[in-house]
Amino acid sequence: MKKLCLLLVALVMLLTASALADAKVEKTTELTGTITLCGYSNHYIARVEDGYALFDSQGNMLSAVYKSMTAVDDGKYLKVQNVSSSSNINCVGLLDSQGRMLLPMEYGSIITYHAKEWVFAHVLERTDGDVGEYSDNKGNKYIIGRTDILYDGHMTHLDREEYNNSYRVTDRGPALYIKITDNEGYWLFYRNDAFCFRRVKQDSRVDTSEFIGGGKKSVIHNPTEWEAFTPSCTLTPDDVVQHVWYDSYNKRLLDLQGNVLAENLTYDHVQYRTNYVEIETNSYKYSGVMTFDGKVIIPPKYTNIARDIVTNRYFASGYNGAVDEDGNLYFYDAAGNITASAEYQLDYNDYKGLGNNAPIVYVKNMGKYLIITATHGTLPETYEEALTCGEMQKVIRVKKDDNWGVIDMAGNVVVPFEYSYTPSVSYDGSLILCQEGMSKYVLYHITYTEEGSASASWTETRTSGEETGSEPVLNEGAWECVCGTITNGKFCPECGTKKPEPTPTPAPAEDGTWTCSCGSVNNGKFCLSAAPRSLPSPSAAIAATSPRALLPSSAPSAAPSSDIPCAAPPSPAGQLFVCALLAFCIALW
Repeated sequence: MKKLCLLLVALVMLLTASALADAKVEKTTELTGTITLCGYSNHYIARVEDGYALFDSQGNMLSAVYKSMTAVDDGKYLKVQNVSSSSNINCVGLLDSQGRMLLPMEYGSIITYHAKEWVFAHVLERTDGDVGEYSDNKGNKYIIGRTDILYDGHMTHLDREEYNNSYRVTDRGPALYIKITDNEGYWLFYRNDAFCFRRVKQDSRVDTSEFIGGGKKSVIHNPTEWEAFTPSCTLTPDDVVQHVWYDSYNKRLLDLQGNVLAENLTYDHVQYRTNYVEIETNSYKYSGVMTFDGKVIIPPKYTNIARDIVTNRYFASGYNGAVDEDGNLYFYDAAGNITASAEYQLDYNDYKGLGNNAPIVYVKNMGKYLIITATHGTLPETYEEALTCGEMQKVIRVKKDDNWGVIDMAGNVVVPFEYSYTPSVSYDGSLILCQEGMSKYVLYHITYTEEGSASASWTETRTSGEETGSEPVLNEGAWECVCGTITNGKFCPECGTKKPEPTPTPAPAEDGTWTCSCGSVNNGKFCLSAAPRSLPSPSAAIAATSPRALLPSSAPSAAPSSDIPCAAPPSPAGQLFVCALLAFCIALW
């Protein structure tokens, strides 16, 4: 009877865990040949009989077949050619991410700028001189004869005198500054279906900022020399990188037409980012994140806020990391709630992945890798190796038993640990390409479930009980300070009050019985008069069983517990089913 009961309990746990999966495999596709995943587009390049072609994730061919095809910028563009560069230097063309021809195969070099929107395609000319901007494998020298420029599907041209490869290009989004010397260059920008050029030559070094001025002075859009952030401005957000301005003199945020978005700002500094502004206090020591209309999402009490260094944005995945001056890591959601934390007191750079603002980061400790996710905090298992995630990837590649696999934010195995080669993950995590051996691949198609959201994680925020008038419920490991702040740290971040010591659970008696908090004496794993005994918090269980106990833990000391592992709560329907099975198990016991 007891064996039957244990089997039923195991079934309950299995069903609970499956309901919590952040990511699951929808299907797999076996591929052969030479395969390259294009993470930007969720397509792949495959070798076919006569060359290479682009395919979508369902195996449909999207492009023509070319002798050579190379992904550029993770597949946003594809360089193609049908002859060798040794026979014809100007033989390279460009496709878009869907396999459509953008530039014919008539160029010797193709370069991209600004989030890959600007494309410079150079037609090369052979020179008999000793100096050239390009050379081939035979030692021949080439110079740029003409540069064709593509922006948003529109093309213009620069001749040899207007551009050569020694010039430096400064990226300002829809505008580029092409430097000839420190004191000379020109702006190139696209607006109203036309390319515009503005030559700059001055005695001092040219300022290549997108905007100049500010304070008591007017703000000028440098590429056009037009006044901005004023009612007369005709620029739109599509014409610029920065479309919100901090008026430091009047302490307010303005849009391009001078409308006030937020005012009476008392911060030391406000810095524009792609989709939020960064706020700084205490002589620029602490940082936070605020919306353009003045709502603080991350309070300015952290020394480092994670932000993708390429896109310059926050909350791309719905979560954002922040590290305080003691080296503790906290994850926030876009509503301003703390969803997970890792109080390890490490340097910001020790949390690998924060530079990408990834929702999953890792820490190396004692030769093992600890995984920290924005929904579940530190996962209980350690790994032999891990790779950083992108800002949109909610899965991470890890190595176990000398093989690579992929887990999700809850620690569930998405791709089994059976690959010697490192898997490739698409930008949004919906495709994972694994190489089984020579010319043999498996493409995993990944979907993400509602249970993978922060509501199915160990968090430190209040539930929606506050809005309904019911008593707020604290999530696992959290505590409420006397000042009303909800946190899971050892001290209140607002008033500094120390976390109260947990009330210890009475130890089991020598005869194997134990006393429940309701007063009943039991000898089983559950009180027959009340609820099951308390389970330890995830952080406490981790500290007791893994090398990460060498790092400080924020969890209170755990009471004696059963051997049933902790899990985040299942869906309401799953809870009813779990309760029914547990009640049945208790009765059988």
